[in-house]
Amino acid sequence: MPACAAINCTSRQTRGCGKSFHRFPHGRPEILKKWVTNMRRDAFKPSSKAVLCSDHFEEYCFDRTGQTIRLRVDAVPTVFTFLWKTRRDRKPQISAPLLEDVEKFSIPPLSLPEKSSTPESADKRFTVEHDSADIRVTVEHDSPDKHVTVEHDYCITDSPKALKKKLDEALNSLHNVKRRLKITQQKFRKLKFKVQSLDLSDDPV
Repeated sequence: MPACAAINCTSRQTRGCGKSFHRFPHGRPEILKKWVTNMRRDAFKPSSKAVLCSDHFEEYCFDRTGQTIRLRVDAVPTVFTFLWKTRRDRKPQISAPLLEDVEKFSIPPLSLPEKSSTPESADKRFTVEHDSADIRVTVEHDSPDKHVTVEHDYCITDSPKALKKKLDEALNSLHNVKRRLKITQQKFRKLKFKVQSLDLSDDPV
């Protein structure tokens, strides 16, 4: 049962297959060379029994005048299907060290300490923590009733414009908290001064 010698062709000569099979023209070296070249099998040396099926020839290559389908003397096969993997088809490979570097990558917390040039800022701490999903702004004060936390959860699908708007709102809230803390500290200093004044007035002369 002869099989077609062309690459990626599975045709076999069986009864009722509807195809004709033709041997290589060993008696015509120039034509034989064209056959092998068109097959893209330069190192291929067809045997005397090797054949190609009719799928690889154009219609004008056949002589159908008799009962048997024959090839014309100068017929050359030109119809072939080649499946070659290109570089674009290859999947990129990621080395193990690169994967480890990606897994170890993280964004460290960012701390924004308040300037120590003013007296009222000595007992306050401002911290901004961020990760891939949210931003947290925390304002802490030594007084137990002056601990304020402002949280904003940002979805990673938000647009840059929306994220900037939310960040501006958070910074605005932080500014308001700082302003209220400053007012409270001023009141505290005034009360402390009054208490000290009363203590001095009670001392005997």
